[in-house]
Amino acid sequence: MVLRLTNQQKAYDWGDPDAIPRFLGSEPDGSPVAELWMGAHPAGSSTAQQPDGRLVSLHELISTRPADMLGPVAAQGVRELPFLFKLLAASRALSIQVHPSREQAAKGFAREEANGVPIDAAERTYKDRNHKPELMYAAGPFWAMSGFRDPDDSASLLSSAGIPVNDTRTVLETVLAMSETDVEAACARLLLPDADPEHIYGSRGAVDDQVRLAWVRNLREQYGNDPGILAPLFLNVVRLEAGDALYQGAGLVHAYLRGFGFEIMANCDNVLRAGLTSKYMDVDELLAIVDFTPAAPRLVNPGTPVSGVREFACEVPDFRLLEARPVSGVSTVDLSGCPAIVLCTAGAVTIEPGGVRLSRGESAFVAGGTGAFSLEPVSHTGEVRALIASCSASVV
Repeated sequence: MVLRLTNQQKAYDWGDPDAIPRFLGSEPDGSPVAELWMGAHPAGSSTAQQPDGRLVSLHELISTRPADMLGPVAAQGVRELPFLFKLLAASRALSIQVHPSREQAAKGFAREEANGVPIDAAERTYKDRNHKPELMYAAGPFWAMSGFRDPDDSASLLSSAGIPVNDTRTVLETVLAMSETDVEAACARLLLPDADPEHIYGSRGAVDDQVRLAWVRNLREQYGNDPGILAPLFLNVVRLEAGDALYQGAGLVHAYLRGFGFEIMANCDNVLRAGLTSKYMDVDELLAIVDFTPAAPRLVNPGTPVSGVREFACEVPDFRLLEARPVSGVSTVDLSGCPAIVLCTAGAVTIEPGGVRLSRGESAFVAGGTGAFSLEPVSHTGEVRALIASCSASVV
């Protein structure tokens, strides 16, 4: 069963007015379009076109027919799509954030339930019991912050800003405790370049201190003297190119700064924030779940193509991301009967069985239990690509 999807857009203020509308083939109207959700999350479920033409919420379909929609995943007692697939386009930085592990989320959810914190309260941290690992696949130049730098590498910039350099925990605690006056004083000590980070980066292939300082200035223009604007001094700043994929696991401090890409994540809404936001910040809980181990950004290399399909493998069972390039022939996709969402990203493809044709920006849900399916290029001239979001058969 292959069902064509209609998906919901999200107009958050950090969104880019052009990237998503142009990808979908529509004319931008000047308003920010931050995300387009493909999946069955109750806060933004896709609509599926039934064989008889009726339009039904994918969330409702899965809730009422889990065995038909989820296949082997439903046999484990799962009653919701384990992943959420998104287009994401940022012209401004998103909040610096951390996601809990499953164990941390379960404990936090139980604690807030016992304390009577309403699920929709602004001060509610844990909205569910799940973790929220995520993978970003860049559609073009994409800037992000991901994890802590080695304190020795951060020492020079931090010292210039008057921030004590001991360890990553001390640095984060110090920055989060800074007042706007403290942040202003720190910025005054730094020689911030009057240029966009992209212009300083050029084509050198490395993010140096001048680029970091340019991001401090850029973030200050966006968020004033929010302590989070100092994060480029001590977090890894990374620039992805088209086709690069960046993984963010539990406990990792990260933020997306600018760019357009495709994001897949566990079906979860648990976020703890660490700056660049006006939303609630629970600093004590944040510090309790952060992984303070310095580490390079987790770039995920794709596997060897099989039938024109390659996978960006991650260690979590909640989601899988595959890329198909069926230019010279048919690409066969075998997901062991797990549900999937196919998004055409270039050219046009037909999904068989089902005969559903997708052009760029169009997507379809392949129900669990369908078995192997194929992606056939509509034309054998020009570029043809599709991304396939799915999950492991053992997600619990």
